Amino acid sequence: MHTNLDQQLDTIERNSIGWKSLTYYDRSLLQQLNTCLQSCLSVTSDNAFLNIVINRRPQAFDMFEYISLHLFKQWKHQNRSLINEQLDYLTTVGRFNRRMTLTLQNDNDDPVSIEEDNEQKENNLEHQKRVQELLFNADNELFNILMEILPIISENELDFIEMILPWYESYIFFEHSYIDAILDENFRYFNQQIIQCLKSNEYERSLFVIDNNQSMVITVRHRFYLCICTMAMGTHVNCDDNECEEAKNLLELYLSRYNIFIHFFLNENQINSLNSLACVTGIVTYLVNYTLIIDNDNNQQLLFDLFLIILHENFYKNIRLNWSTYETILIDSIICYLIIYCFNNRLLIHQFLRLDDNYIKKLQNLIDIAQKYGNRRIAIMSQLFLLILTSCTKNNDLSQTLFLQCITYIQISLENIHSYHYNRIPMSMFFKSIIHIMKCEHIQEIIAKHYLNLFTNIIILYEKNNLYENIIYYESTMIILTILWSLSFNENCKTILKETDQDFFNIILNINTTTNESSVKQATCGLLYNLDILDVSQSISTTGDNFGKTIGISYDPSDYEIVQMIEQELNKNGHRVWTTYDHMNDHFIPSFISIMNGTEYLIICLSDIYRVNNRCRTELLYATASGCRVLSWKVQASTDNQEENEQTRIRAIETLLKRITPNENDNTQTIDTAHVNINVERRSTPTNFNRRRRTKEIMSLENWTNKEVLTWCQGIDLPGFLKLLANFDGQSVVKLYDFCKQNSTETIAVLNNDLHNVCKQENISDIQISVHEFIRFQLEVEKVLSTTNILENSSISLASSKPDRYKKRSKIRTCSIL
Repeated sequence: MHTNLDQQLDTIERNSIGWKSLTYYDRSLLQQLNTCLQSCLSVTSDNAFLNIVINRRPQAFDMFEYISLHLFKQWKHQNRSLINEQLDYLTTVGRFNRRMTLTLQNDNDDPVSIEEDNEQKENNLEHQKRVQELLFNADNELFNILMEILPIISENELDFIEMILPWYESYIFFEHSYIDAILDENFRYFNQQIIQCLKSNEYERSLFVIDNNQSMVITVRHRFYLCICTMAMGTHVNCDDNECEEAKNLLELYLSRYNIFIHFFLNENQINSLNSLACVTGIVTYLVNYTLIIDNDNNQQLLFDLFLIILHENFYKNIRLNWSTYETILIDSIICYLIIYCFNNRLLIHQFLRLDDNYIKKLQNLIDIAQKYGNRRIAIMSQLFLLILTSCTKNNDLSQTLFLQCITYIQISLENIHSYHYNRIPMSMFFKSIIHIMKCEHIQEIIAKHYLNLFTNIIILYEKNNLYENIIYYESTMIILTILWSLSFNENCKTILKETDQDFFNIILNINTTTNESSVKQATCGLLYNLDILDVSQSISTTGDNFGKTIGISYDPSDYEIVQMIEQELNKNGHRVWTTYDHMNDHFIPSFISIMNGTEYLIICLSDIYRVNNRCRTELLYATASGCRVLSWKVQASTDNQEENEQTRIRAIETLLKRITPNENDNTQTIDTAHVNINVERRSTPTNFNRRRRTKEIMSLENWTNKEVLTWCQGIDLPGFLKLLANFDGQSVVKLYDFCKQNSTETIAVLNNDLHNVCKQENISDIQISVHEFIRFQLEVEKVLSTTNILENSSISLASSKPDRYKKRSKIRTCSIL
């Protein structure tokens, strides 16, 4: 086949000089050239195809573009209609250009050595130069004609629009791959023309068409506006940040319509329509370059729709090596977008998990298909996204496997010192993908044994190699600071971190002092505090300015509505209240300690999200260790019964007020460490996502056998209590729960002392119950009791039903008494 193609190209090259002198190209010649182009497109290997274009018969390929220019000039300046053979020829050249620019994406694969990197760079530049020569002739005459057509394209017939689409896609894909696109005036001109199209009435009519006709058919005209123009805008702004303001304004103008269009497309089964698919792809390509702009609750449905798209087999079964299919562009763009959007948004991850129970199987199928067709970028990003999702589940085996793969990708990225990429994925993306899993104990133990120095060395090299200006390395470093903060709650990691070279701590102190980023300042502050390096003596010794307020509330921002309700109720009853986000700067620990000095009670809004929020964990640790009166408000999902929800809320408020304002006859010292667990309506998304109720939970907890108790402890990851309850049944669990409700530091100390004795007797390494395991034990017991009590139609305000059971106990007894 290649021999026949060589003969065709040789014929065209020998005749090229004479053919260029012609003023008219007849049908037979156009058909001959078209046949040759079709033969080129039939070459399956992208490398072989690119080799033909770059290294063989260059004058023949120049001839294809020259005749295309002639035909476009004839159409534009002489007002001649294009006959079928001319349309077919121009369509084929457009497809050829599209294929040619797509092959450049493969040139971006990462080298494995410096020598290969240098060779690859030379090849990339040579390939880009040759493609640029073909797309842009000496005086840009063909390019300029195509740009002039853009604003008036709606005046043309559908067959003309369909012919010209791949030409514009060629420029879009070339800009996407072209390393100097930001400097090229051609692309600036292209973008200016695209902006005019986006502002046109035709564009608006295309976007609003689904309002007028729910059964309408998306045509190639819609495809031009919603795919080509929208995708071009997104691609250009991704290459040139200097021109993003106008793009931002246009996106804000059309954002709600984009959401409606995508939702309609997904729900109305338009998946198999090429034009519909192309329109959605263009819109998504635009959206993913503006993640921060759409960071608000009104666009939550968009995120859900995008998540469902990547799980749909009709999309991922058509993934190919590069952007040769719209499905490939769409999946690539969406996964990248979701990874960025899930970064530091655990609540959103839990919402995704409830959308499709088969998400693991579907994402694994997506990974398999991407690997089958050699699209390593999509395969790896799908692994990263699956890692993010499983980080919030109990699927430890899968999450551990994915985590170790991600660590490998990070190590390879670090070796690529020229770009810090792997398979065109920036290193920072890998760190964003592991930020949630770093809060899981089984991963923390792996890191403590094998990988902690990987993270500390990145921090040290950031300063040593002056990598401040490297955007990817800088972003990775800032994310690692948050990761290390999470790891510092683990005793093994903490011990190793405290033994790190002094240079490491000096760098963190310097970053803490110089950064203007709130999240970075909080992470460094929290990390230094956990490692006992942060000096807080002045904050402890001074009287905090709490503006006369005596009650504080610690909470995750996702629970803000509940905090507002608690604050309003307390204010009604004459109490002064401050929250942990009031009157505090980015050095939140000294600020928190200072303001706690004059605080009588700290209310913590306990939710699943609270327990993994580093800031909340730090505040709780300090409050518990300092002997502060701590009361907890347990955030739970509301029921469908609004009257019941309101009654629950009222009882919860009454119980809280009783704890804060004891009767005159009460000894206030005995409630110094009272721990109030209260169920309350939550008006937003539920944070308790453990929906699997074991059959044994339906039984009365007091009737559990020892085996059932141990199985329960293992299933919910309570290693300390598993040891303490090794020989006890359900009645002992209830007694231990009541014992723990005193919630003082003395309580935890007694339990850990008993646990120390158990470990010593068994001749095993000493383990300790953390504050978080201590609180989680109480919450999990309440879940079991809640299930039993609901079945028995009893009160759901569990902890307040027996508030004084151990009130007069003056001496805490050890767990061995059980």
